[in-house]
Amino acid sequence: MHFDHSTVLNYSSVLNSFISFCHVHHFPLNPTPDTLSHYLIYQSHFLASSTLSTYLTGIVALLEPFFPNVRNACDSPLMIYTTPMCKPPLPLSTLSSICAQLLASTHHDTLLCLAVLTSAFFGLLHLGELTCPDDTALCDHQKLTSHLSVTLLPASSYQFRLPTHKADKFFEGNTLHSDGTPLTCSSFLSFLHHYAGHSFLGHSLHSGGATALADLGIPTQSIQQLRHWNSDTFQIYIHKHPALLSSHHLPPPHS
Repeated sequence: MHFDHSTVLNYSSVLNSFISFCHVHHFPLNPTPDTLSHYLIYQSHFLASSTLSTYLTGIVALLEPFFPNVRNACDSPLMIYTTPMCKPPLPLSTLSSICAQLLASTHHDTLLCLAVLTSAFFGLLHLGELTCPDDTALCDHQKLTSHLSVTLLPASSYQFRLPTHKADKFFEGNTLHSDGTPLTCSSFLSFLHHYAGHSFLGHSLHSGGATALADLGIPTQSIQQLRHWNSDTFQIYIHKHPALLSSHHLPPPHS
């Protein structure tokens, strides 16, 4: 699987952290549920809960070629209870409230952030697909989503083209501020935190959209197919969100 240069740097740092932990505390490098659980608990003393999920993602991404069962380890009952729900889904009611406040705005940047918010929520998009990295040196222009690809459709809907497949790479968007500069991730998160609170992060948008679909009774298989999510990863995602569990009458993790 291909990763962005920035993603490789972050994941490599995480992997080095995991290897050092295993060495210092005499755990096997094999990422078993027991080892991963101890690692997350240890790191929780030093890192914010929102960072732990990213750490786990990096470990899985880099170790899976050598330990194919690492995703199964993450889906184990022990890990389901150890992994914090660090990125709660944005509720549809919160999104509706933000829209009600801002739809009458004439400020370009406010409407831009509102467009990113609703597109990510209803399109199940990652924030990195609609914004640029804060470090412009990490921006890959071959993966920018052109505003020229936006097409207005009937029933007040629209579509745009992503330059490559979500299941293959991350993307950066080319939405622009009123001064012509790209909308960065941190700029959008400042907007999100101002109107929705600091408990929500970029992943809260597509997880909120998926949760809203589940609450409407959309089958989980259909939600998964909308964004071509990996099946194992998606099962972990379901376990993390009680709304998805209750909507589809799935057994709780301990059963």
